[in-house]
Amino acid sequence: MSTLVFVEIRRLLGRRLLHWLSALVVLAWIIAGTIAFFASNFRYEEMIWIAFSLAFPLSMLAWLVGASAIGAEWHSRGITTTLTWEPRRNRVLSAKMISACVVAFAWILMLQLVFSVAMLPAGAIRGTMEGIDRAWLADQAWTFLRVGGGAALAAGLGISLATIGRNTAAAFGAGMAYLIAVEGLIRGLKPSWSGWLVGDNLALFLIGPQDVNHLDRSRLTAAALLLIYGAIMASIALVTFRKREIA
Repeated sequence: MSTLVFVEIRRLLGRRLLHWLSALVVLAWIIAGTIAFFASNFRYEEMIWIAFSLAFPLSMLAWLVGASAIGAEWHSRGITTTLTWEPRRNRVLSAKMISACVVAFAWILMLQLVFSVAMLPAGAIRGTMEGIDRAWLADQAWTFLRVGGGAALAAGLGISLATIGRNTAAAFGAGMAYLIAVEGLIRGLKPSWSGWLVGDNLALFLIGPQDVNHLDRSRLTAAALLLIYGAIMASIALVTFRKREIA
């Protein structure tokens, strides 16, 4: 199993999609850092709240990368090749899911660190570093880890949907439609159901119960619920993958 996971991690790291997305995001970070340097008296202490605001788009990128981990192989028929030397489908898909989550976590963590470095001159030279101490650094590190964890969950959901739908674009589109349209309608029509929504629980996990106070639960409970949702989707994907005809 460990060999399979290692192979899938290398395969995912070699994908052009990951390379292009990384380049585009880093370019965006450089532009943002340049604008902040010349246009504002930037308080570096605000980086924590910026990290929260970036959590959703970064999670969507992780969702896309996760979906591509198997979605691209449906079109190239690479999944058929993989199953010729490892016919145990549960092991194959489990390895892909684990590798997608691991890569997404490390990738998003790296992007956050690059963004912190890109914004550093704006705070250190043109703005202020007031409030930056050990407690702030610990809080920022914990925030980065939580955002990375949310991205890993998103990647897992992405690969699960791509397995069910056999398509990367369908998985990404379904995720966007659900999070933006479906959950938005539920919040408007049935506010009492908000406690069961992915977006609300993810926000609670990232930001904390003090700021997401409409959910009467702890951050740990929200994380547990999100993991249950992820496990359900992964189980459905595994059953679908095991029973599907692959030519």
